[in-house]
Amino acid sequence: MAASRKLEPLGYDRAQAWLYIRDLQQVWHTVLPTWSVLNRAEDLLNRFSLSYWDGMIVAACLEANVQTLYTEDFGYSSIDGLDIVNPFKAP
Repeated sequence: MAASRKLEPLGYDRAQAWLYIRDLQQVWHTVLPTWSVLNRAEDLLNRFSLSYWDGMIVAACLEANVQTLYTEDFGYSSIDGLDIVNPFKAP
């Protein structure tokens, strides 16, 4: 999924990559990340300006009922009830 951005100049876009992942869901069993995390990451990527990996981190936190994510890399203070805190900034 993350690499699909590099293929955009060749006509392969993120929507096509998600369709391919949907096809894989039919035949692959995954342990981690779960398909639920991948589905949630897709939703987050569509609603927020997140990179693929940031979307995966947030989706995994939400699926695991994590309340606070500590990171210096996000421009958001909250996503879908997940508090996002930059530990290097004063409150």
